[in-house]
Amino acid sequence: MNNIKPQKVWSMAKRYPVIFLGVTLFAIISFTYGFSALVPRLASIVSKHAPDAPMLIESSPKVIPKDAIPGAPTTIAPSIARTPHLAVAPPAPSSVGGLTPTPSGSSSSSGATVTTGYTSKNWAGYFDTSGGYTGISGTWTVPNPTGNGVSTSGDAAWIGIGGASTNDLIQVGTEDQVSANGQVSVAVFYELLPANANIVSSIIVSPGDVISTSLTDNAGVWTISATDVTTGQVFTTTVNYASSSSSAEWIEEDPSYSAGQLVPFDNFGSVSFSNGSATRNGVTSTILVLGAQAVTMVNDASQAIATPSSLNGSGSGFSVTRN
Repeated sequence: MNNIKPQKVWSMAKRYPVIFLGVTLFAIISFTYGFSALVPRLASIVSKHAPDAPMLIESSPKVIPKDAIPGAPTTIAPSIARTPHLAVAPPAPSSVGGLTPTPSGSSSSSGATVTTGYTSKNWAGYFDTSGGYTGISGTWTVPNPTGNGVSTSGDAAWIGIGGASTNDLIQVGTEDQVSANGQVSVAVFYELLPANANIVSSIIVSPGDVISTSLTDNAGVWTISATDVTTGQVFTTTVNYASSSSSAEWIEEDPSYSAGQLVPFDNFGSVSFSNGSATRNGVTSTILVLGAQAVTMVNDASQAIATPSSLNGSGSGFSVTRN
């Protein structure tokens, strides 16, 4: 270093100021702190004058729900489209199994004449509770109902034994359903309470068909029969069922869903029953001879919504009209 003259040093400093400054700082820091401290000190000085760099901050990842992202597909549980099951059930328990006595020939608040000594929230027709019943039969024409245009509605026509004053009931009949768009479907069914109804798929029934039905008990073995007289289709089966044999019924009904709530009642117009008879204590008699009572269906305001007519001349037939 003795060969480096001051003039040359100053000339180099002016020509290369940055290099000169760096060499000078290097010499000063080395002399003051020693070489081991040189690198950290220079790094500190340089960092104070370096351009700002992006700051990286570590954090827990943020999980964004898929449905919170616009345009992201949303998974929706599939809706199972199925026709509601109309499980025909007896009236809710109360006076005489849900059949409320009313003065014969009285009028409802709607003005419709109640030609019966009983009313019900879901039955209209005729029944008898004398007991000892081992058989019943009845025939009717399947109506062509209309719906409410909003939801599924329905009605059912059937014959049965038990259920008017007890919890057991064996029955066979037809069930009408009207979809919200007005499509009508009809099915033959039979039911052994407390089990749900069994739909008979082997018979295809249409509005206007004449259906003939019967139930016969032979020591607890019941024969259930339904014939579509119009088409000639026949259904017969045998079942074991412990019946109280307490009552006989010929009924037009507002059915219930499996959970128990009433199905919206359709407008079936009128249903005509004929050939109504039952076997009591071994003797087969007409509805009239059996002394059956009429029952009118009423709504929550006690207004008649389905009214049975008087029995016909033979005592074996009547009609139920939708009010």
